[in-house]
Amino acid sequence: MQRSRRFGNLSVGCTVAAFLVVCAAQGAQAQSREPKDYFSVGVFGGVAHYAGDLSPGNGPSFPADQLTGLARVGASLGVFGSYHWHPHMSVRAYLGYGRVSADDAESKSEVNRVRNLSFQSNLYEASVQLHYDYFGNDRDYRFRPRVTPFIFTGVGLVAFNPQAYRDPRAKTGLTELAPLRTEAQSQAYSTVALVIPFGGGVRFRLSDRYDLRVEVGLRWTSSDFLDDVSGSSAGRNQSHPLPSQLTVSADQRFFSYRATAPTADYSFRRGNPARTDWYAFTGISIARILDNPVNCPKPRRRPLRF
Repeated sequence: MQRSRRFGNLSVGCTVAAFLVVCAAQGAQAQSREPKDYFSVGVFGGVAHYAGDLSPGNGPSFPADQLTGLARVGASLGVFGSYHWHPHMSVRAYLGYGRVSADDAESKSEVNRVRNLSFQSNLYEASVQLHYDYFGNDRDYRFRPRVTPFIFTGVGLVAFNPQAYRDPRAKTGLTELAPLRTEAQSQAYSTVALVIPFGGGVRFRLSDRYDLRVEVGLRWTSSDFLDDVSGSSAGRNQSHPLPSQLTVSADQRFFSYRATAPTADYSFRRGNPARTDWYAFTGISIARILDNPVNCPKPRRRPLRF
């Protein structure tokens, strides 16, 4: 009877021990599969494109869509920091620079060449972006997929400053256009605009700590003056003429009227005010992961006591 009772207690003890071992194993497995958030920083390099009133495919009559002709290609650089807080998603703070320009003299359209406008501008962007990786990672960063497509969108601000040469052939007399009010605005337009970046690409895992991304990012802006061109040129006899620093004989004709102006009060349509300007950053980025993976503490061995 006593032996049977001891055997029953031993069975219960073994059952409880087995149950605890199974629970511990499941807990350890769940912990190893728990997503680990981490940070990364990186740099971006590539090219900048502009699409707007002075794009090669666009003109005063606008037979083409806003994005049918990209203008000259300029340099684009950026730095960013990312917080990876979800198996598929991360948020990125981005500071970027791009240089864009366009010249009607290079257009295949006769209408554009007669319009004869040009500009160049530096773009300075600050944005916050949400990135979504198609293939997720439900463990720490060492187990992220080797290759995954991604998409992103966000919101930010862009600062710009369109300029043009008084003598474009000699590349002399570079002049800021916003203060000149070339379309007879009541006041100079703002050179800061809202920007909505969006796009996609492919991320490649180079090592445990380094990623390479190839991406194309379009940027919609709230401004139609990245190129200083929106509506119609100012007529010389309008109640709000251009500032006096522009001479009628040369500079006014270049920045607003054109050398082909037949009359003193000539005014013509320079662009389409119904559409705002766009730009794009295309290139590659290298990111380095900062955080270490979370390792479970090793159990401490205690001496046996008898």
